[in-house]
Amino acid sequence: MKKFWLTLSIAAGILSSCANKPQQEATLSGLKAENFQTEVKGKKTDLYTLKNKAGMEVCITNFGGRIVSIMVPDKSGKMQDVVLGFDSISNYVNIPSDFGASVGRYANRINKGKFVLDKDTIQLPTNNFGHCLHGGPEGWQYQVYDGKVISDCCVELTRISPDGDANFPGKVTAKVTFTLHGCLSLSAEVRGGEAPTFPAPKLLVPRFSARCTAAALSSAIACWISVATAVCDDGKVSAAAM
Repeated sequence: MKKFWLTLSIAAGILSSCANKPQQEATLSGLKAENFQTEVKGKKTDLYTLKNKAGMEVCITNFGGRIVSIMVPDKSGKMQDVVLGFDSISNYVNIPSDFGASVGRYANRINKGKFVLDKDTIQLPTNNFGHCLHGGPEGWQYQVYDGKVISDCCVELTRISPDGDANFPGKVTAKVTFTLHGCLSLSAEVRGGEAPTFPAPKLLVPRFSARCTAAALSSAIACWISVATAVCDDGKVSAAAM
Protein backbone atom coordinates (compact mmCIF):
# COMPACT_ATOMS: atom_id res chain seq x y z
CA MET A 1 0.00 0.00 0.00
CA LYS A 2 2.83 2.41 0.80
CA LYS A 3 4.49 1.56 -2.51
CA PHE A 4 1.27 2.38 -4.33
CA TRP A 5 0.91 5.77 -2.69
CA LEU A 6 4.59 6.54 -3.20
CA THR A 7 4.31 5.72 -6.90
CA LEU A 8 1.13 7.74 -7.20
CA SER A 9 2.74 10.72 -5.47
CA ILE A 10 5.77 10.63 -7.76
CA ALA A 11 3.56 10.40 -10.86
CA ALA A 12 1.42 13.28 -9.63
CA GLY A 13 4.54 15.34 -9.02
CA ILE A 14 5.82 14.70 -12.55
CA LEU A 15 2.47 15.62 -14.08
CA SER A 16 2.34 18.75 -11.97
CA SER A 17 5.83 19.84 -13.05
CA CYS A 18 4.90 19.28 -16.71
CA ALA A 19 1.71 21.28 -16.34
CA ASN A 20 3.63 24.14 -14.75
CA LYS A 21 6.30 24.24 -17.45
CA PRO A 22 6.55 27.89 -18.55
CA GLN A 23 5.37 28.65 -22.06
CA GLN A 24 7.66 30.54 -24.43
CA GLU A 25 6.66 34.17 -24.62
CA ALA A 26 5.64 35.33 -28.08
CA THR A 27 7.24 38.33 -29.73
CA LEU A 28 5.30 41.55 -30.27
CA SER A 29 4.45 40.27 -33.76
CA GLY A 30 3.14 37.00 -32.32
CA LEU A 31 6.09 34.82 -33.34
CA LYS A 32 7.21 31.93 -31.16
CA ALA A 33 10.89 31.01 -31.06
CA GLU A 34 10.06 27.31 -30.80
CA ASN A 35 8.61 27.40 -34.33
CA PHE A 36 12.02 28.51 -35.61
CA GLN A 37 14.20 26.18 -33.54
CA THR A 38 14.74 23.15 -35.73
CA GLU A 39 17.32 21.79 -38.19
CA VAL A 40 17.62 22.28 -41.93
CA LYS A 41 20.22 20.22 -43.78
CA GLY A 42 21.83 19.32 -40.46
CA LYS A 43 22.22 22.92 -39.24
CA LYS A 44 20.25 24.50 -36.39
CA THR A 45 17.91 27.37 -37.12
CA ASP A 46 16.70 29.98 -34.66
CA LEU A 47 14.83 33.24 -34.22
CA TYR A 48 16.66 36.34 -33.00
CA THR A 49 14.69 39.22 -31.49
CA LEU A 50 16.22 42.70 -31.43
CA LYS A 51 14.72 45.47 -29.32
CA ASN A 52 15.53 49.10 -28.59
CA LYS A 53 14.44 51.64 -26.00
CA ALA A 54 12.01 53.25 -28.44
CA GLY A 55 9.92 50.06 -28.37
CA MET A 56 10.83 48.89 -31.87
CA GLU A 57 11.24 45.13 -32.35
CA VAL A 58 12.86 43.26 -35.24
CA CYS A 59 12.84 39.47 -35.60
CA ILE A 60 15.47 37.76 -37.74
CA THR A 61 16.07 34.11 -38.55
CA ASN A 62 19.38 32.61 -39.60
CA PHE A 63 17.56 30.55 -42.24
CA GLY A 64 18.43 32.61 -45.28
CA GLY A 65 19.50 35.56 -43.11
CA ARG A 66 15.93 36.82 -43.22
CA ILE A 67 14.07 39.69 -41.61
CA VAL A 68 10.88 38.02 -40.39
CA SER A 69 9.07 40.95 -38.78
CA ILE A 70 9.53 44.64 -37.99
CA MET A 71 7.27 46.06 -35.29
CA VAL A 72 7.02 49.86 -35.16
CA PRO A 73 4.39 52.24 -33.78
CA ASP A 74 1.91 53.78 -36.21
CA LYS A 75 0.74 57.39 -36.02
CA SER A 76 -1.58 56.43 -33.15
CA GLY A 77 1.19 54.68 -31.24
CA LYS A 78 -0.16 51.18 -31.95
CA MET A 79 2.54 48.62 -32.75
CA GLN A 80 2.26 47.17 -36.25
CA ASP A 81 4.23 44.56 -38.20
CA VAL A 82 5.17 46.33 -41.44
CA VAL A 83 6.80 43.51 -43.43
CA LEU A 84 5.69 40.19 -44.83
CA GLY A 85 7.05 36.95 -43.40
CA PHE A 86 6.12 33.47 -42.24
CA ASP A 87 5.63 32.31 -38.65
CA SER A 88 7.75 29.14 -38.83
CA ILE A 89 10.80 27.62 -40.52
CA SER A 90 8.63 24.91 -42.06
CA ASN A 91 6.73 27.57 -44.01
CA TYR A 92 9.95 29.18 -45.24
CA VAL A 93 11.18 25.75 -46.37
CA ASN A 94 7.94 24.57 -47.97
CA ILE A 95 6.84 27.86 -49.54
CA PRO A 96 9.75 29.16 -51.66
CA SER A 97 10.23 32.91 -51.34
CA ASP A 98 12.90 35.55 -50.99
CA PHE A 99 11.06 37.48 -48.25
CA GLY A 100 13.60 39.64 -46.41
CA ALA A 101 16.48 37.34 -47.30
CA SER A 102 20.23 37.84 -47.57
CA VAL A 103 20.70 36.31 -51.00
CA GLY A 104 23.89 35.01 -52.57
CA ARG A 105 26.18 34.17 -54.05
CA TYR A 106 24.88 36.67 -56.59
CA ALA A 107 21.83 38.96 -56.40
CA ASN A 108 19.70 39.41 -59.54
CA ARG A 109 19.89 37.37 -62.73
CA ILE A 110 22.83 35.93 -64.63
CA ASN A 111 21.87 35.47 -68.28
CA LYS A 112 21.31 31.78 -69.06
CA GLY A 113 23.28 31.02 -65.90
CA LYS A 114 26.56 31.42 -67.80
CA PHE A 115 29.57 33.68 -67.47
CA VAL A 116 33.21 33.59 -68.55
CA LEU A 117 36.02 33.70 -66.01
CA ASP A 118 39.68 33.49 -67.09
CA LYS A 119 38.51 32.21 -70.51
CA ASP A 120 36.55 29.38 -68.90
CA THR A 121 32.74 29.28 -69.29
CA ILE A 122 31.02 28.63 -65.97
CA GLN A 123 27.53 27.08 -66.08
CA LEU A 124 25.36 27.79 -63.04
CA PRO A 125 22.05 26.15 -62.11
CA THR A 126 19.04 28.00 -63.54
CA ASN A 127 15.79 28.71 -61.73
CA ASN A 128 14.09 31.65 -63.45
CA PHE A 129 13.03 31.25 -67.10
CA GLY A 130 16.39 29.77 -67.97
CA HIS A 131 18.40 32.30 -65.94
CA CYS A 132 20.21 32.00 -62.62
CA LEU A 133 18.36 34.21 -60.13
CA HIS A 134 19.72 35.05 -56.66
CA GLY A 135 22.27 32.24 -56.68
CA GLY A 136 19.97 29.61 -58.19
CA PRO A 137 17.54 27.12 -56.63
CA GLU A 138 19.91 26.48 -53.71
CA GLY A 139 20.88 30.12 -53.14
CA TRP A 140 21.86 31.43 -49.72
CA GLN A 141 18.27 32.43 -48.98
CA TYR A 142 17.65 28.70 -48.52
CA GLN A 143 20.79 28.02 -46.47
CA VAL A 144 21.40 28.32 -42.73
CA TYR A 145 23.77 31.05 -41.56
CA ASP A 146 25.73 30.78 -38.30
CA GLY A 147 24.16 33.21 -35.83
CA LYS A 148 25.96 35.15 -33.11
CA VAL A 149 24.19 37.50 -30.70
CA ILE A 150 26.30 40.63 -30.23
CA SER A 151 23.86 42.50 -27.97
CA ASP A 152 20.13 42.98 -27.36
CA CYS A 153 20.00 45.11 -30.49
CA CYS A 154 22.60 43.42 -32.72
CA VAL A 155 23.07 39.99 -34.30
CA GLU A 156 25.74 38.79 -36.73
CA LEU A 157 25.10 36.07 -39.31
CA THR A 158 27.92 34.28 -41.12
CA ARG A 159 27.79 32.10 -44.21
CA ILE A 160 30.82 30.21 -45.53
CA SER A 161 30.42 29.22 -49.16
CA PRO A 162 33.12 26.78 -50.35
CA ASP A 163 34.74 26.79 -53.76
CA GLY A 164 32.33 25.16 -56.21
CA ASP A 165 29.21 25.92 -54.18
CA ALA A 166 26.41 25.79 -56.81
CA ASN A 167 29.34 25.75 -59.26
CA PHE A 168 30.43 29.28 -58.29
CA PRO A 169 34.24 29.51 -58.18
CA GLY A 170 36.22 30.59 -55.12
CA LYS A 171 35.54 30.44 -51.40
CA VAL A 172 33.45 33.22 -49.87
CA THR A 173 32.97 34.09 -46.20
CA ALA A 174 30.05 36.49 -45.90
CA LYS A 175 28.84 38.33 -42.81
CA VAL A 176 25.55 40.17 -42.35
CA THR A 177 25.26 42.30 -39.22
CA PHE A 178 21.81 43.57 -38.25
CA THR A 179 21.81 46.48 -35.80
CA LEU A 180 18.71 48.09 -34.33
CA HIS A 181 19.34 51.73 -33.48
CA GLY A 182 17.61 53.92 -30.90
CA CYS A 183 15.77 56.11 -33.40
CA LEU A 184 13.38 53.56 -34.95
CA SER A 185 15.89 52.50 -37.59
CA LEU A 186 17.51 49.21 -38.61
CA SER A 187 20.78 48.85 -40.48
CA ALA A 188 22.32 45.81 -42.17
CA GLU A 189 26.05 45.74 -42.86
CA VAL A 190 27.03 43.16 -45.47
CA ARG A 191 30.62 42.02 -45.96
CA GLY A 192 32.24 39.34 -48.09
CA GLY A 193 35.76 38.18 -48.71
CA GLU A 194 38.17 35.71 -50.30
CA ALA A 195 36.52 35.69 -53.73
CA PRO A 196 36.85 39.24 -55.11
CA THR A 197 35.39 38.24 -58.46
CA PHE A 198 31.91 38.24 -56.94
CA PRO A 199 30.12 40.93 -54.89
CA ALA A 200 29.04 40.44 -51.30
CA PRO A 201 25.56 38.99 -50.69
CA LYS A 202 22.67 41.42 -50.97
CA LEU A 203 19.79 41.94 -48.56
CA LEU A 204 16.50 42.01 -50.44
CA VAL A 205 14.18 44.83 -49.44
CA PRO A 206 11.48 43.30 -47.20
CA ARG A 207 7.99 43.21 -48.72
CA PHE A 208 5.67 45.61 -46.91
CA SER A 209 2.63 44.03 -45.29
CA ALA A 210 -0.98 44.65 -46.29
CA ARG A 211 -1.38 46.97 -43.31
CA CYS A 212 0.87 49.45 -45.09
CA THR A 213 -0.75 49.21 -48.50
CA ALA A 214 -2.99 52.26 -48.22
CA ALA A 215 -0.15 54.49 -47.06
CA ALA A 216 2.26 52.98 -49.59
CA LEU A 217 -0.02 53.77 -52.52
CA SER A 218 0.24 57.48 -51.76
CA SER A 219 4.02 57.34 -51.27
CA ALA A 220 7.03 57.19 -53.56
CA ILE A 221 10.34 55.38 -53.18
CA ALA A 222 13.40 56.74 -54.96
CA CYS A 223 16.46 54.60 -55.74
CA TRP A 224 19.73 56.16 -56.88
CA ILE A 225 21.34 53.63 -59.24
CA SER A 226 23.73 53.74 -62.19
CA VAL A 227 22.77 50.43 -63.84
CA ALA A 228 19.57 48.37 -63.98
CA THR A 229 19.16 44.79 -65.20
CA ALA A 230 16.22 44.12 -67.51
CA VAL A 231 14.80 40.93 -69.01
CA CYS A 232 14.22 41.39 -72.74
CA ASP A 233 11.34 39.94 -74.75
CA ASP A 234 13.61 37.20 -76.07
CA GLY A 235 14.44 36.13 -72.52
CA LYS A 236 17.91 37.64 -72.51
CA VAL A 237 19.19 39.65 -69.57
CA SER A 238 20.74 43.01 -70.35
CA ALA A 239 22.28 45.78 -68.25
CA ALA A 240 21.12 49.28 -69.10
CA ALA A 241 22.83 52.46 -67.96
CA MET A 242 20.51 54.87 -66.16
